[in-house]
Parts: sequence; C-alpha cells; structure tokens
Amino acid sequence: RQPTGSSGSTRRLCTSRAAIWRLLNVICRSVILATAIFLAPQTRAASDLAYTQTVGTGEMAVIDTRPLSECKRASLPRARCLPASDLIGAHRQLPSERNLLWLFGTLGLTGEENVLVIGDTASGRDFVGGLLYLAGQRQVRILNHAFSPQLAEGPGQERGLLRTTIF
Repeated sequence: RQPTGSSGSTRRLCTSRAAIWRLLNVICRSVILATAIFLAPQTRAASDLAYTQTVGTGEMAVIDTRPLSECKRASLPRARCLPASDLIGAHRQLPSERNLLWLFGTLGLTGEENVLVIGDTASGRDFVGGLLYLAGQRQVRILNHAFSPQLAEGPGQERGLLRTTIF
C-alpha cells in the first residue's frame, strides 16, 4: 500500500506525461504539415495564362494559329505554325493527351517555355492557348487582337512529323 500523499503525486505525474505527449504530438503534426506545404509543387498562378496587347517576343516561343499558308508566308521571327484546325480530328474530336503532347513536341516545345499565341481569329488563339495551358505549358500569353501581317519579319516554321523534344 502507498503512503497517503503519493497517489496525488502519481496522478499528477501521469497527467504531466500525457500533457507532454499531447504537446509533442501537436508539434510533430505541425512540423509534418509545414514540411508538406513547403515541399509541395507550387500551384499555378492565374497569371500563367493571360491576354496581352503587345507582340514583343523577347525570349518567348511564338505559336501562330493562322492557316499554314499564311503563317509560312509571313510571321514573327522563329514563329512556329500551328493552325487551330490541326488540333481537330476528322469527326471534330480533340486529340488524345498522348497525341497532343506529341504534336507540341513536333513544334519543339518542352512545356518550360513562355509562349505567345498569335493568330487572326480570337477563337483560334484562345483554343490553342487554352490547350497549351491545360497541357502544362509554363506560361501562355494570348494576343488579344488579330495579328497584323505588317508586323511579320519572315516566314513561320512548319511543325515536323517527328517530335524534336519531349513535352
């Protein structure tokens, strides 16, 4: 049998141990949650897809959505021709994800570039720009007005049949 004063101190000791374990549990959970948030891939910002009024290409890859003959005749420097109609199948269906990524690889895109989408119709520019964004392109800028051939500095580049990079 224990002396009279010891049962109270034993309870306090058990209560203190439980409180320490609860505190350590909360701290460990907080550290794990903070680590997971810190190491998680960054979410895409809304600014990764935006409209622009300027045609300045700088370090951007240019995608021209006009018909192939117009793009090959005159476009921006190093522009890659991708008519929106190339992305629609015979029965007006979209390509599979695998085929879409292959097609972007035939343009020399890896997904890491900043892209400027130009063209003569808003629907063509938006369609191609939206597919690039959904496929994971780092940054997509869509020209918010029709591309003027007066700004052209040379012919656009037709895409290849084989991909040159892996998107």
